[in-house]
This record gives sequence, structure tokens and C-alpha cells, in this order.
Amino acid sequence: MKVEEQPLNIIDVLENAQEAFFTGTAAVIQPITEINYDGKSKMIGGSLAEKSRTAELRRHLVGIQFGLLEDQWNWIEKVVSIYVFYGYRKE
Repeated sequence: MKVEEQPLNIIDVLENAQEAFFTGTAAVIQPITEINYDGKSKMIGGSLAEKSRTAELRRHLVGIQFGLLEDQWNWIEKVVSIYVFYGYRKE
């Protein structure tokens, strides 16, 4: 998948977007189904349906998080349990 990063004009998004999503620590990747702007509402085809681009990206990110896919960008940092840190339990 080719990724391009650029500023977006909200009018272009409202007229052309076929899919949209947001990301966050707890949200991982979630679809956006509707955008409201200037008193107008636009339904976007955001979903986690198996063939959606949003679902594809979510599956890939979760695969990296759970160690099922290679982390080629070194995103994952191992966190040591406080119990291990203080010697109450072995890792």
C-alpha cells in the first residue's frame, strides 16, 4: 500500500472520501461513519467489514502489537511488570 501524507481540505473530504478512520491508544483504529461540517452531514463508508481498508490497517497494527507480524519500524517497547521490576516474580 502506498501512503501519502498531505493536508486535507474538508470540502474535498466531504465530496470524495470513501472511507475514513481515526486512531488512538485505546481505540487502535476505528472507522468514521459520518462527518458533520457547516450544518451538513455526510455519511462515509467507514466500517470494519473484512475488505475495508480500515479493517486491513487495523488487522495489521494489532498483528504487530501482539507480535504476530514483524515490527519493522521498532514501534513495540516491552514493558516489564512492576512485580518483575521489584523482584516479586520472575519474567
